[in-house]
Amino acid sequence: MAALSNLGKFTAQSKLKQATFAFIASQLLSKQERENIDKVFRAMDTNGDGKLDKKEIKNGYLEFFGKSMADEEIDEMFDKVDVDGSGAIDYSEFVVASMNEKNLLSNNKL
Repeated sequence: MAALSNLGKFTAQSKLKQATFAFIASQLLSKQERENIDKVFRAMDTNGDGKLDKKEIKNGYLEFFGKSMADEEIDEMFDKVDVDGSGAIDYSEFVVASMNEKNLLSNNKL
């Protein structure tokens, strides 16, 4: 469930930082890290379209954390995580945002 916690805290201020995170997440995650993130994403993607809308995020937080997120919190999360501005968090955006930044930027991965 760390993936969901990290998702709420994610911020990538620059395009370079976003691109770096995307590369590391797509190429250098361990099999276990990828499986854990994939499991959470699939559980939250209730309609199976490969994207998470605001309702799915809200329901996912309630299911996994037992707490409800305010609409403002979800809007703020989407502002930070929905890099392409599609109105949904796709799998690659979810992977990048759900990884712990310190883990992504570890010396081993870099």
